[in-house]
Amino acid sequence: MAGAVDSETLTIIRALIDFIYYAQLQLHTSKTLNALDSCLKTFHTHKELLIKLGIHEHFNIPKLHAILHYLQAIRALGSVDGYNTESPERLHIEFAKDGYRASNKRDYLEQMALWLQRREAMWMKEAYLMGLEEKLKRVGSDETVEDEIELVDVDFDVDVDVEQTTNVNNTNPTSTTHTLLTPYSIAKNAPYPDTTVNRLASYFGAIDFIPALSVFIHENLPHCNIEPSPFDRFDVFKQILIPSPANKYLSNQPRTSRIRTTPAIKPKGRKPGTPARFDTALIAEDISKHHRFGGLEGMQN
Repeated sequence: MAGAVDSETLTIIRALIDFIYYAQLQLHTSKTLNALDSCLKTFHTHKELLIKLGIHEHFNIPKLHAILHYLQAIRALGSVDGYNTESPERLHIEFAKDGYRASNKRDYLEQMALWLQRREAMWMKEAYLMGLEEKLKRVGSDETVEDEIELVDVDFDVDVDVEQTTNVNNTNPTSTTHTLLTPYSIAKNAPYPDTTVNRLASYFGAIDFIPALSVFIHENLPHCNIEPSPFDRFDVFKQILIPSPANKYLSNQPRTSRIRTTPAIKPKGRKPGTPARFDTALIAEDISKHHRFGGLEGMQN
């Protein structure tokens, strides 16, 4: 370009070419990084000339924006000769192609964003649990274990309708302690009121409800003289909400686990039926023992 353009245009061209060659160095020092930064500043100082000459209308070009991050990336990660397109190509498969395949191909952008959000939440949870496991191996005293461990669960469906639930215990929700905010929350009105014991067995599958309720009352309410009867009626709820402390590695918001039990509904007219849903809940009866040993114990029925 020497002799074909004026000196200022030649300065712009030389600055870009020097930037490209400095960026390709396999070894950098503070001197080469300062020269790289100087070339970039020279280009931005004189680039308006290209617009005046009608060579280009604007500089809203992704590649020109990308070179702004070269200096920071080299200082943080090393020379750029070790980069290739394999990593972004792999991310394109995981973040775009797999997300699209997981959608129903309609309004897929929103579904892909939600799919990625849930995957990232699971990755963060996995990283937290792995770190917690390593911490348990290092901690020796039980007191420190109880201070370090927080109850965690893997239920990410935490949408709670405040208007349809009621708190049994009026504990201050803004408390920063590690205790549970409330024991549980249920709907104000039972969806299946005055349900007979026979219907509990036939419709809900609670075959041994009366014996199990009797054992529960005797073990937890020893002073209660009420004996459940097969002729009693009970209010049946679809779900129960159990709050948990916030996971500081994910969010400062309190978490809520939803346990749902709904029987199957037969199709009626044009309305399709729905299958039964009975969630499985793992309950730690002895928190201190769970913190100390972890794992699962019990008998198979």
